[in-house]
This record gives sequence, C-alpha cells and structure tokens, in this order.
Amino acid sequence: MEEELDLSYLDREDIDDDVVGVDFNIISIIRQHLQITTALAAVTMLCIVAHALRILEMYWSDSSSVSISLPERDRRREKLMSYLGHTNWCRDIIRMDPETFINLCERLRSTGLVKDNIRSTVEQQVAQFLHIIGHNVKNRSVAFFFHRSGSTVSRHFHNVLDSVISLESEFLIQPSGNEVQPYILNNNRFYPYFKDCVGAIDGTHVRVKVPRSDAPRFRGIKDWPTQNVFAACDFDMKFTYVLAGWESTASDSRILKNALDRDDPLVIPQGKYYLGDAGFMLKSTVLTSYRGVKYHLKEYTRR
Repeated sequence: MEEELDLSYLDREDIDDDVVGVDFNIISIIRQHLQITTALAAVTMLCIVAHALRILEMYWSDSSSVSISLPERDRRREKLMSYLGHTNWCRDIIRMDPETFINLCERLRSTGLVKDNIRSTVEQQVAQFLHIIGHNVKNRSVAFFFHRSGSTVSRHFHNVLDSVISLESEFLIQPSGNEVQPYILNNNRFYPYFKDCVGAIDGTHVRVKVPRSDAPRFRGIKDWPTQNVFAACDFDMKFTYVLAGWESTASDSRILKNALDRDDPLVIPQGKYYLGDAGFMLKSTVLTSYRGVKYHLKEYTRR
C-alpha cells in the first residue's frame, strides 16, 4: 500500500523560501514518477486482461473435446488436414512436402499396422506422429491441436511408430560392396583413392529421460542425460545402419565393437571400409582422421 507524503511541514513560517522552492521541485518530480509508474501499471494490467480474455475466447470458441459434437470435431480435423495441402504449412507442421507426406501415408497403409477407421484416417494419424517427432511437442498439445483425447493420440503414435519400424529392412539397406559408390567413381578427387570406401560412421547424442539411478551413466558431455546413437550413411546421405540405446559415457570404439558383434550387425564387406572420426579405433575396416589435426570443410569445398 502506497504511503502518502507528509507535506504539513510546508505550513511552517520559519522555513526559508529557497528551501521551500527546492522541496516543491522534489515533490513535483516524485509526483511525475508516480504518475508514470501508475500509467505503466495500468497498461500492464490491461495487457494481462486482454491476453486472458483472448485465451478464454479461444477456449470457448474451440471448446473441449467433451463439449464439441463428434461431427463438428470431424469437420475441424478435415479442415486442419486440408491446410497440409499447402507446401509451406505442410513443411512447418510435419517437416515434409505434401507429395512426400501422401507417399509415406500410402506406404504405411500398405503395412496394415496403420488403418483408416470411422473417426480417423491414416493421414491424420501420420500427421500427429510427424508433428510430435518434428517439434518435440507434448501429448496434450497434440490432443488440443488435432481435437483428440490424450489416449487416442498415444495409440495413434505407437501404431505409426510400429509401422515405421517395420519398414527398416526396406530403407536401411547396407552396401554390398560390389560396386564403387557413384559419388566416388564420378569424382577425380576421390577416385581411385577411396574406391573401397562404402560410407561414413559417427555417433550423435540424443537427449533422453531415464530412471534417476541410471542418470549418471547417461550424463556425459552434456549437462543432461543422453544416449549415444551410432549411425552409418552412404554418399547419398542415406542412413544404412542405426544403433540406439547406448549410454553417452560409452566410447565410440566400444559401440562400434558392439555393432559388429550383435545379432543385427553392421556389415562391412570384405576389403571395404568406412570413414570415421578420431573417436574410433583405426583398423582395416575403419579409416580415421589423424589425431591433433584440425580439418576444415571449406578447404575441401570448391564452389
């Protein structure tokens, strides 16, 4: 609560006129400051009230999944899906263009793991899945955005995820080594020096949530728990092998050894090799860079 200024002393006759003038100047400045502060507080309060009213307006206009009738929710979902026909919006929401999205939906539909039903099409389920993995959004956000319940969003997500995993053998194809990679063969800078190279391997740290008891093993170079995801790719920038699950404290060489020895191994054709960074052990199947040497991409890039 603001305290009122005591100005009664100004009525005293023994006060010098100059002093009174100075006091009045100070009081004037204080009053101006209070007026400005009051005005700013009023503007701030108006902004807060306006924002709250806007939220209420959105809430009552959209309502909740309980109060909106099923036909109305279906209509809104169809309208939302129609927006994905625009290239820019499609890329913003699900991180791919409309044509690629339609092709992916048809491919996942063919697996039989994702099916159309009365209230949800395959396209809607895949869009929810892509929106989650593309923006790292919460279940409740997707439920509000797509007018679904949280349990429905969760079920759709796992159905699409299982369908995507089932396509692993079709998209993660390891090189046979029978032919020289076109990128190498058609480049005089690399051929014949790298004619036996089939791709590159590396690891990347992905943030994860683990039980508190396991957190120390998964907290390495980052301030939060991560897992070291090992991957191999060819010269067309296509993944040919992925191994996830290793804690971030595991070394690259240890993960590579496990990738070569497990039931679904990384296969390196006889006489071929992968390129890797200095974190891997130099061997006949892995060509690594020299330790202590800084390589700059611009030195090897010609425009």
